[in-house]
Amino acid sequence: MKNPFQEIDANETAPKHLKNEVLSEVNSLRNTMELVSLFVGRIVQTVGTAVSNPPSTGFFDNNQDKKDY
Repeated sequence: MKNPFQEIDANETAPKHLKNEVLSEVNSLRNTMELVSLFVGRIVQTVGTAVSNPPSTGFFDNNQDKKDY
């Protein structure tokens, strides 16, 4: 079985419209991945923060003047 990429002439260029279509598809994928990473990243960050920092329990939240009653 021979390699089809070896049949491509190094001096040949792709048609202009094909280059534009490929770049358009790459840009669409990049933008989609950026949106997904923004939403998913924020959700993961929010859940991680909520788990690591439990909600406040009342009047003595800042650990100053905290006494055992």
